[in-house]
Amino acid sequence: MTTPGAEPPHPAATLGEIALAARSRLPAPVWNYLMGGADDEAALARNRLALDGLALAPRVLSGVTEVSTRASVLGIPAAAPLFLAPIGSLGLLDPGGAAASTAAANRLGIPAFVSIMSQPHFAQVAARVPAPGALVLQLYARGDDAWLAARAAEARDAGFGALCVTVDTAWYARRERDLAARFARHQAVDRPAVDDRAGAEGDRRQAAFDWRALETFIAGAGLPVAVKGILRPDDARRAVECGAAAVYLSNHGGRQLDHARAAVEALEAVRAAVGPSVELLVDGGFLRGADVLKALALGARAVGLGKFQGLGLAAGGAPALTRALELLLEELRIAMALCGAASPARLSRDLVVAAAPLPPRGAPLLTDAVAEVLAAARSPLPEGAQA
Repeated sequence: MTTPGAEPPHPAATLGEIALAARSRLPAPVWNYLMGGADDEAALARNRLALDGLALAPRVLSGVTEVSTRASVLGIPAAAPLFLAPIGSLGLLDPGGAAASTAAANRLGIPAFVSIMSQPHFAQVAARVPAPGALVLQLYARGDDAWLAARAAEARDAGFGALCVTVDTAWYARRERDLAARFARHQAVDRPAVDDRAGAEGDRRQAAFDWRALETFIAGAGLPVAVKGILRPDDARRAVECGAAAVYLSNHGGRQLDHARAAVEALEAVRAAVGPSVELLVDGGFLRGADVLKALALGARAVGLGKFQGLGLAAGGAPALTRALELLLEELRIAMALCGAASPARLSRDLVVAAAPLPPRGAPLLTDAVAEVLAAARSPLPEGAQA
C-alpha cells in the first residue's frame, strides 16, 4: 500500500527496462550528452570492455545462507559498497536534479557525491534529505586557495560528511557528440547554482591546480577528502602523502582523455602501491552486480555509479533510480552468494580471472537491453521518442 503523498514504486522488473525507458524519454542531444565520451570514445568503450574482459571463478559449497552488503565510504556508513558518482547536469535528466538523485540514494542507504555544478545548490540538496552526513560534495578547483576553503566551509555548514576534489579536468576535452549537435549543457536548464568562476579565469585556476594546492586544501578542509581522477600508482601514492582519505580511480567516464585506461584496469597496481589500508573508490562503466563484485575483489572499497545513475534518473526521477538501485543490489547479493562471500570483506582476488573478450555488442550472447542501449547509443531514437 502506498503512503499518502508518497511517490508510488517504479514498476520496472529489470535494469533493461530502466535503460530503455530513459532512452525513450530523453531528447536526442541530452541522450548523447549522457552516453557520450571524448573524441573517438575509445576510453568510453574501454570502460565496458575492461569489465567484460574479467570473468568470475566462484567458490561452491560455501554454506552462505545470508549476505550482508554493509560497508563504509569515507567514514560514512553504507548499506552497500556503492555510491552515486558526481554528475553536474542531473537537471537535464529530471527536473528534480541532484535533489531527486540524493533522495534515491538516501532511501537505499548509500552515499551520494553531489557535484558543485549541480542544481539545486548543494546546500539546498543537503537540506532536503534526512541524512546529509551521507553526502559528499565534489568540487573543481575553479578558484584560489581561499575560494576552495570557502566551499569546504559551506559543505561543513550544510552537514556534508566528506569532500571530493576532481583532478583530471585541468583542460576540458572535446566531446564530439555534443559539438555535432551544437549542444552546450551550460545553456540548458541546469545552470550551476554556485559561482564557479566560469570563463577564462576559472579555466586558468583549474589548469594551475597542483600538488601544493591539493595539500593546502586537504589540510584546511575539516572533512575527509577523496581525490578523484587518478589512474597511476605514483599519483595515488602522492595523493595519500598529501592527506587524501581516499583515492578515487576514474577516467571521468571516458569523457576527458580519450584512450585513457579504464579505472578497473588500474585497481591492482594502485592497491599494491598504496597498501591495504588506503581506501580506494572506483567508477567507470559499472552497470551490473557482477561488475561491482569484480572491482571489490580487485581491491576497491566501493563503486561509483555514473551513467547508471543517469539512466535511472532519466527513466522516471527518484522512483526509477530507487528501483534501479534495488535491482543492482539484488544482483550484487546474488553474485556474492554464488561466489561464496557472505560480506564484501570475503571477496578475494582469486575470484576474478582474465578472460577472452566477449563478442561485440549486439551479438546473440548480449541480448540484455542495457547492452543493446549502450551499443545503439548513436543510432536513431525509437519511433515515438522525443527528438
